[in-house]
Amino acid sequence: MAAAPETHRFEQTNRIIEEEIGRSRTLLEIGCGEGHQTAHLVKIADAVHGVDVSRIAVTRARAAVPNATFGVADLLNCPRSPGGGKYDLVVACEVLYYLQDVEAAIAALNTLGRRCLVTYFQGEVPRLDVFLLRIPDVRSRLIERDGTTWKVAWWDAALAGSSPNREVSPS
Repeated sequence: MAAAPETHRFEQTNRIIEEEIGRSRTLLEIGCGEGHQTAHLVKIADAVHGVDVSRIAVTRARAAVPNATFGVADLLNCPRSPGGGKYDLVVACEVLYYLQDVEAAIAALNTLGRRCLVTYFQGEVPRLDVFLLRIPDVRSRLIERDGTTWKVAWWDAALAGSSPNREVSPS
């Protein structure tokens, strides 16, 4: 995860967040792993909370990024923001293609955050865009480095509601 292409993706994801969404007061990172991307996300949010299904990864993330908080959880069973509200931004980078029920995952993202952002490898675009292009006003950009391409997509959860099932024409 410290390889140049991954670091480039982390930095470019931050750049897109800064340009398109702005600094967040609260940010939830789904699938934080050992905190590699979290170390970048703490630069653009006042409070970052990361969750992962692996206890070992969460333990390592706590050691690697002491200025964030972490917990063991999956997207469908993730706790809400402290105080019970929504996070300003929920990110799930390189997570969606591991999940069987992408619709449920997008609905969970919309429940947890005011705004949502996901990244995924270009090779997953045909499978995942079917779901993401249903979200009203979803926007996207590509990140490229050394022959690897990722798609970054973001949206306002209030416009999406809790379900991505509404049919909209891709723009």
